[in-house]
Amino acid sequence: MRTGGRAPGLLRAGRHARPERLPQGSFDAVVSLHTSFGFFDTDEENLAVLREAHDALAPGGRLLIDVMDRDRFLTRSGESFGTAPDEFAIRNFDAGTGTTYLYEERFTPLTSRIRWNIDAFDTTSGTVGRSVTADYRVYSAHELTALLTRAGFTTAGLYGDYDLAPFHIHSPHLICTATRATAPRK
Repeated sequence: MRTGGRAPGLLRAGRHARPERLPQGSFDAVVSLHTSFGFFDTDEENLAVLREAHDALAPGGRLLIDVMDRDRFLTRSGESFGTAPDEFAIRNFDAGTGTTYLYEERFTPLTSRIRWNIDAFDTTSGTVGRSVTADYRVYSAHELTALLTRAGFTTAGLYGDYDLAPFHIHSPHLICTATRATAPRK
């Protein structure tokens, strides 16, 4: 937030929390990293988040958004074992920390949503300890840029990683920079 030379303020919202309406035109930049976008149930709700970010930015303000690229996700090898015909699943594990973590990402093509589950597996007792699940919408590059346009942004750049490498289908990230126009959103 612009604060007349003082350190910028931070806005923090908890999981799935919607903060009160942000002061319009009071931020120079909005940053959304590591697929922190797409957690609402519908595209309209996710669009509302982008519109709120747009309206909170000062004219010429910048947005940086980093999301998992849907198309790259689909190029990874998946297993069909135990999945419905209309699902795509990737399973993996990590046993490098003393606890074995079992990972599963299930993609549903009709909604472009991933249900990501991590289970901590105790190999001694053979039981699952803590389990964490997240459900979110993943976007392709053209879907994300179209959504940003609908929110009133002008796309400034599309990158595949934080070194600003050009985006391509095998990029580790889908990073988009966009600018709020100087005129109000229509």
